[in-house]
Amino acid sequence: MGKFKRIPVKDINAMRKILDDLPDRNLGKTREEAAELLNANILKAFEKGYTVKEVAAIMAEGKGASREGGSAKT
Repeated sequence: MGKFKRIPVKDINAMRKILDDLPDRNLGKTREEAAELLNANILKAFEKGYTVKEVAAIMAEGKGASREGGSAKT
């Protein structure tokens, strides 16, 4: 039987860094997860006078694009 090769600690640490720096492959969220993450922002939009229908339309058209201006329905 052959002798097992030992891996230096510096190589293990280098591998650890490579693995830690891997980009996240979970690129999306479900509608429910997105709503949970955006809950506070959605509530702020309601406080600004936007209706549920308006917020839904803004979110549907925006898809992450920034909105400039806009007026609240009073």
